[in-house]
This record gives sequence, C-alpha cells and structure tokens, in this order.
Amino acid sequence: MRVVLGVGSNLGDRERILGAAAALLEGEEGVVVEAASPLYATPALVAPGAPPGPDFLNAALRVRTTRGLHGLLDAALAVEARLGRVRHARWAARTLDVDLLWAAGGPFRSARLVVPHPALLERDFALAPLLDVLPPDVDRGPFHRALAACGGAPRRGGDARWAQGGPGSATARVQAQDRASLDRRAGQAGAEAVVLAEEPFLEAVLLRRLAG
Repeated sequence: MRVVLGVGSNLGDRERILGAAAALLEGEEGVVVEAASPLYATPALVAPGAPPGPDFLNAALRVRTTRGLHGLLDAALAVEARLGRVRHARWAARTLDVDLLWAAGGPFRSARLVVPHPALLERDFALAPLLDVLPPDVDRGPFHRALAACGGAPRRGGDARWAQGGPGSATARVQAQDRASLDRRAGQAGAEAVVLAEEPFLEAVLLRRLAG
C-alpha cells in the first residue's frame, strides 16, 4: 500500500529532525520511503488568542508499507516519541509531527484514524508537499483546486536534499558527524549504528542488525 505522510517540525534543528524522521521511518519493518517532497516554511497554527509560535518546516514522504494503516500510524507515533515529541496541548510547538495525509484505496475511517487527513484540504502546508509526491496515476485535480483556494503553495525552505541521503542532505550531515563513534557503537553492539541527532532530547540511534 502506498501512503503519503506529512512531516513537520518547529522546535530545535527542524531540518535535521525531519531528516532523522525519514531515516527512522525507513528503518521501520514493512516501510519503504519512495519519495520526499521539498521543504516548505510556514507560520505555526496556534490556538485562538495565543502568541505566534516558531515557524514550521513541512514536507511529505511517500511510503510503501505492508503494515496497514494502523500499523503505519503506530510506527509514526513511535518515531515522533523517539525524536522528542511531547503531547501536552493542541497546536503546541513540537519537535516532530507525522500525519497520514493520503492512502491508496481510501478513504479510510476508524476510531483511531481518518485518511485522508480531515483538515488536508484546508492546509497549504500539507497540500503542496502532498502534490509533490502523489503517485502519477492519482487524480490531482481536487488537491490543486484546494491549494488554489488556500492561496497557493507556501514558500520553500531548507535543503531540497533533506531526505535523500546525498552529500549535503540533513541525514548525510547527521550520519557523518561522528564516524569514529559510529564505528565504536557498531563494534560494541554487533550492529550498524546510525546516530541521527546529537542534542540530548534527540538521542535517537537506529540499530540495524548485520546479516548473519
């Protein structure tokens, strides 16, 4: 099943966190990241009367999964927690937000999950990256019309290679920051370790067992 995830961050090193999220999602069993949108910078949604929050960086990831939607939701929530997400108030600033925006074969509704996301057609920061990564055989018309009604796509922000793993990408910068430490961890754990962030609240290490 193909699913588009929306990812966003407005706390800490936002681009780095989103790159870490893409890498962690790729490391989840039954999840393959097929495509990543550019990053978009947008003001934070805040509660009525609340002061402005830090700006968000938002993007979308198209994934292929064998986990089913509830299993993918569980994986997304686990990645949020590993990257420091604390749920204490609606619209509060957060290190990472992962939403299931769209799924092939939808719509889907359960007590835990509604796909497409209920607010998708009202949010330029979700529609623009969604349109960047939707499979080519999907009718984009409704999403284009909704984005136009929102005033068009928000401005781009960050490195376009943030989730692609190439030189200069967020994930590549993080993975290269302490190669000696990676080698030491791999030797101690009998695994290939990827340090995804160095800030204390983002101590996320993805361990992949070596074959054999």
